[in-house]
Amino acid sequence: MNNPPQSSPEYLSQQPQAKTNKTLVIALSIVIGVLLLLGSCGAGVMYLNAQKAVEEARTAKEKAEEEKRVLQRIKEDGERKAEAERLERAEAARREEEERLRREEQERLEREEQERLKREAEANKAHGQVISVNKVADWEFVNGEADAGYKVSAIIKNVGVSGDLQVVTFLSCSQGRMEPHSAFVL
Repeated sequence: MNNPPQSSPEYLSQQPQAKTNKTLVIALSIVIGVLLLLGSCGAGVMYLNAQKAVEEARTAKEKAEEEKRVLQRIKEDGERKAEAERLERAEAARREEEERLRREEQERLEREEQERLKREAEANKAHGQVISVNKVADWEFVNGEADAGYKVSAIIKNVGVSGDLQVVTFLSCSQGRMEPHSAFVL
């Protein structure tokens, strides 16, 4: 008996089991190849997904750190602003206290001057009487600007015992009361 070659169709037709086995081997080889290909693609996809997750985690961490730095700067700015406001309030209180002390000192000096003048007048026995007062509206330049006001003149006569009369003028205006403007002996 003459045997045909194993790859020939006649041989395969005579060998139904071998034909099925060979087809299965080929199909399995194809399936294994496809699975290996899919597995390597799946591993690649998994690797890319892992890389993407790591990158997203790194980005989220960087964002959280940046937010933390921003919040710290905001907190520090708020603390600096609060300290500046506290210092501003303290400075305003210091200025108010200085102004209050200056006014008190000015009032004390005015009282002392009035008391001194009163004592001198009592000791002197000379007594002045205002005979007439003349007030005329006027203006002049003050610090390069026109300033309106009044010129006041007065006639004072000694009606007491012969002696010196001391005349002190005080000015009062919209800016407040001024120190004694002038003092002179008649």
